[in-house]
Amino acid sequence: MVGERARHIMESSRREVVNMGRFGLPGRLVRTRPARRLFLLLSLLTVVVGLLAGSASSATSVTIVDLGTLGGTRSYANAVNDSGQVVGESTTAGDASTHAFSWTQAGGMVDLGTLGSTYSAALAVNGSGQVVGYSYIAGNIPRAFSWTQAGGMVDLGTLGSSSSVALAVNGSGQVVGESGTADNVAHAFSWTQAGGMVDLGTLGGSSSYPFAVNGSGQVVGYSFTAGDAQQHAFLWTQAGGMVDLGTLGGSFSSALAVNGSGQVVGGSNPAGDGRHHAFLWTQAGGMVDLGTLGSSTAVAVNGSGQVVGESTTAGDASTHAFSWTQAGGMVDLGTLASSSSAVAVNDAGQIVGYNLTADGTQGRAFSWTQAGGMVDLGTLGGSTSFALAVNGSGQVVGGSTTAAGQTHAVLWQTQVDASPPVVTPHVTGTLGSGGWYVSDVSVSWTVSDPESEVTSTSGCDPSSVTADTAGVSFTCSATSAGGTASASTGTIKRDATNPTVTYAGNAGTYGLVDMVAITCTAADNLSGVASSTCAGASGPAWAFGAGSHTLSATATDNAGNLGSATATFTVTVTPGSLGALTLQFVQSSARYQALSARQQAAVDALARTATQALVQIVPRLNAKQKEAFVCVYKLALNALVRGGWLTQSQANTLVGFAQTL
Repeated sequence: MVGERARHIMESSRREVVNMGRFGLPGRLVRTRPARRLFLLLSLLTVVVGLLAGSASSATSVTIVDLGTLGGTRSYANAVNDSGQVVGESTTAGDASTHAFSWTQAGGMVDLGTLGSTYSAALAVNGSGQVVGYSYIAGNIPRAFSWTQAGGMVDLGTLGSSSSVALAVNGSGQVVGESGTADNVAHAFSWTQAGGMVDLGTLGGSSSYPFAVNGSGQVVGYSFTAGDAQQHAFLWTQAGGMVDLGTLGGSFSSALAVNGSGQVVGGSNPAGDGRHHAFLWTQAGGMVDLGTLGSSTAVAVNGSGQVVGESTTAGDASTHAFSWTQAGGMVDLGTLASSSSAVAVNDAGQIVGYNLTADGTQGRAFSWTQAGGMVDLGTLGGSTSFALAVNGSGQVVGGSTTAAGQTHAVLWQTQVDASPPVVTPHVTGTLGSGGWYVSDVSVSWTVSDPESEVTSTSGCDPSSVTADTAGVSFTCSATSAGGTASASTGTIKRDATNPTVTYAGNAGTYGLVDMVAITCTAADNLSGVASSTCAGASGPAWAFGAGSHTLSATATDNAGNLGSATATFTVTVTPGSLGALTLQFVQSSARYQALSARQQAAVDALARTATQALVQIVPRLNAKQKEAFVCVYKLALNALVRGGWLTQSQANTLVGFAQTL
């Protein structure tokens, strides 16, 4: 729960809603410095002066929504729940009256009415949409109310007098506020549907004032002690009643907020020091001085125990908003003008508040985050704005002057960009094997940042790879409020060229006794040969047989490209080449090798005689005539086989060649 809800009652004194003398509130107004500052700010909302100088961090994007009015010229947003439901007050047509309102994205601004008079104000709303505040009744007397969609506006009654004000409500519907008693003094109260309004009592003095209630029903505020001698912070529970939280050694303390863990924050003066120091109170550790930049007050605490508020700087030169954590201590959040005050913090650590110029004539709402720093939330066209509350989604509410000099309730949707852009490469082409592309490659980029605008890019233009390369890479860098990010395509390898298959040493035409020596080579100059069927041809031509012969081979490179080639050669048969082969076969036999030179010469003559018949085969002869000469050749070969100069296989080979003549 945050303390700014309670501070709204201070603003109501400007409109003379509450009889301060009756409630004993002048002392409250004096002792609660944040409330005095807010009172000053709100009272200046209609002043239109020059624009406030400020440096908003580009790490935070801000969308501002004018919530409008109920027909008049003024509206103020006081609270927002985590569903984005905003509550506050607005003047009606002609500014004749002021009514509490509830605003939602779907339904817009809805008039919640009054309890019968001309004024009501909504100060708080819980997660269920239950709205609390106060409304005049007859005689311009303020009365606490609770409003629900089902039941409308309900008067919560009083503690015995005619006046009451509801300041806060928790998730269970427990309402806290203050009411006059039958003795005409102000007491804190707790109201529930089941139990009605319960007087929380005092610490022995005449009056007590609540500021906040958490989900467990713990109520905090301050009360006068016996004889109204001192003012002490209190914590009230159903089981334990009102407990004095003590002071930091002086005579004053006030509890302004409490979180779900029961951590209480506020301000107190140390012994012998009239200036306030922010404090944190826990059941285990009691009241702890959070220090000061000069003089400080804590006004809100989130679920993690992060405390925010305001502190004067050294020599009380100015007032600065602060954030305090157990790990980091008190941190000065700085200012966009002369002074700043924090009024609320959500569980994400987002802090909101307002800045004031040195002369106190102008204010501007701010949001602060660890990532984005202090950001001016801007206005609706006027010069002044203020923030009062923030929900868990970063929705900030308050008010702003417009260009026409009116004051309207406003909702700021803030988003802190804590992340750089997302840079994604897109590589398009035909992918082969081993990560190689086998076509032209196109490179493009997607640069996106859903949280803020991309302000600059480098290397992000489309590119292409049209030539083979062993490796090239591209990098794109992009900058947004969240920082700079870059991405690379990685290595792009392009090999769109087929491997080569080359045959060498091919004479084309070979006689029977010629040697064939054809080689095959597969090559790829870039990705390399992965596999190949390349094979050459070598050996005596007769071994390949008469006629045409074709060699073919393929090669695949590591990119997956396929290359191929063929080579053709012809083995021709002539009587002369067949005679030479016959002689070669004879001379290669073992029996021939064993003969003397004279004997070999005799066998050579016999072999030549055997081929004489082949010389007679000429193209003009018919098939029968050719066959006759082949038979003569065959008979001669048989004689050589019987003599052991030829094998039968060799003879058959020679006859086969003869038949092709």
